[in-house]
Order: sequence, then C-alpha cells, then structure tokens
Amino acid sequence: MKKLLAVNDVKIFTEFLQSAFAEMSIPIHIDPVLSGGKAVEAIKSGAWYDVILMNLEMDRLHGTEATKIIRSHGFEGPIIAWSCHAKDCWEERCLAHGMNGFAEINGGASGLVGNVLVELEKHGVL
Repeated sequence: MKKLLAVNDVKIFTEFLQSAFAEMSIPIHIDPVLSGGKAVEAIKSGAWYDVILMNLEMDRLHGTEATKIIRSHGFEGPIIAWSCHAKDCWEERCLAHGMNGFAEINGGASGLVGNVLVELEKHGVL
C-alpha cells in the first residue's frame, strides 16, 4: 500500500481526505501532520512516503520552506502543494521551490478529492 504524508494546519482537510479515500477504496495510507515542522521531523526521522501533500501557508514554517528542507534531507518523491489559493497564481512559485504539482482544495468536497487524485495519478502514485 502506498503511503502519503498529508501536511495541513487545518485538521478537517486531512480528516476529510482520509475519509473520502477510505469510502472510495483508494489503496493509500495517509499520515496527517498539522505543520511543516512536523513534516520535516517525519522525514528526518527516517519515515518513508511515496508522496507528500504540502499545504502552503502554515504557522512557523511555510510549505515552500518545509519542502526545501525535506528535499535537502534526500526526499525525492513527489511533493504536491494543496491550497485554497488559485493554481494559476501559485503553481509556478511552488514548482520553483521543489514541489512537483499543485492541487486546489477549492470547489467543495468533490473539488478537493478530485484535484488531489488528478495529481496523484499524474505522478504515478495511484
């Protein structure tokens, strides 16, 4: 089973994603963390993931900064930004900081799940 690290300081997004993936029988294990710092700690501790979903604007450590640190510790898998910000305004910035894609979490439940699934499929995780 694939492993996904879901980084978002708004717990409801990670909880919803876990629930939706379970209901859809998507074979992926999701480890949620509430900050970029916790994501960095997970990678530094040797935890292994197929993909990371990284929120952008979080307290203390912005998602792009967390991505740089995670990359410096050897993580080579896809890191996909997920944010309420518009994709056309942020995608280029995220790619420049070492992320591989961008999933908007606007558009309600179907938008969140659909956009994340598109990115996971595009990067060969599913």
